[in-house]
Amino acid sequence: MRVAYIGNFNPTHSTENHVAQAFRDNGHQVTPLQEELCDWATLAQRAHDLYDLVLWTRTGSLDRCDPHALSNIRPPVVGYHLDRWWGLRREAEITTSHFFAVDLLATADGDHDEQWASAGIEHLWLPPAIAAAEVRTGVYRDRFACDIAFVGNWRGDYHPEAKHRAALIKHLKRNWAGRVRFFPEVGQQRIVGVDLADLYASVKVVVGDSCSVGDRYTKGRRLTRYHSDRIPETLGRGGVLVHPVTPGAPYKVGVDYIGWYETDWRAFDRYLVSLLADDDRRARLAYKGQERVRKHHTYSHRVNLLIDALRLRGLLSE
Repeated sequence: MRVAYIGNFNPTHSTENHVAQAFRDNGHQVTPLQEELCDWATLAQRAHDLYDLVLWTRTGSLDRCDPHALSNIRPPVVGYHLDRWWGLRREAEITTSHFFAVDLLATADGDHDEQWASAGIEHLWLPPAIAAAEVRTGVYRDRFACDIAFVGNWRGDYHPEAKHRAALIKHLKRNWAGRVRFFPEVGQQRIVGVDLADLYASVKVVVGDSCSVGDRYTKGRRLTRYHSDRIPETLGRGGVLVHPVTPGAPYKVGVDYIGWYETDWRAFDRYLVSLLADDDRRARLAYKGQERVRKHHTYSHRVNLLIDALRLRGLLSE
C-alpha cells in the first residue's frame, strides 16, 4: 500500500516517525509530508494516482490544511492522534477544526462514542503503542538511579482540568521526598530513545498517570478506555509501572502493572512500599509487561488494526 503521511517528522522520536516506520515494517510504502510544507492543492490533484491512503497526524496546528483541497482528496484521509479532546478546553476544536473533517479519525479516546457520532465523526479507538524497535531493556546508569521516578509533565502546566496530576505530584513530593525523582529535571531535555530505556533500567518503580478528565466513575472507581502512551512506553522498556487503574486498557492489573484507584492514596503508598521491598515481584512485572507489549502493543500491531478498520468500513479494498 502507498501511504502519504502528513505530520511533523523533524523530531526523530515522534509518533509520526514511529508510525511511518511501522507501515514500512509491514511492507507498505510511506511518503512523509512535513506539515508546514504540505501543498494541499497538489495533493488533492495527485493523491488518487499516487497513494492508497492519506494519513494525517495533528501537531502544531490543526488548520494548516486547505479545507477545499481536503474535501477533494481521494483516496481516504485518516486523522490519527494520541490526544483526547472531550472534557478539555480544546473540545471546541472538534466542531471548528478541519482536522476532524476526515473520512476516519483514530484517537486514544475510546470513551465518547456517542459524542463522536453526534459530532458526525467516524471515530476509531486506537490505543497508544510503542515503536517495535523501542521494546528493549536498557542498562543501569547512576545519573538516573532512584527508588521512584515520574516521567512526564510534572511542573504545573499540565491540562488544568486534570486535577489528579497536580494531586499526584504533590503527594509524591510530600510523602516520598528523597526517594522520588521527576524527569525531565529542570534544565533537562525530553528523555527519549536509549536514554529513556536506561532510565527505566535504573529506577525501581515508575509512577504513571493519564489525563482522566471527564472519565466515567462508579463508586469512586474509574471506568475508562483512555490512557496515554505512558503505559506501553514504560512497559515496553521493562519499567515497573504503578498507574491509576484503567479497566478498558488492554493490560492486566497486578500482572502487567500495579493499579490503584485515583482517590486511594493509602493504597498507593502501600503498593509502593511493597514493590520497593520485593525484587522478585518487580522482575516478574517487568518481564510480563514487556512481553505483552512486544506481542500485542507496538505500532506495527496498530497499523494492522487501522488497515482492518478501513477495509471493514469499505474505505480500502482488499
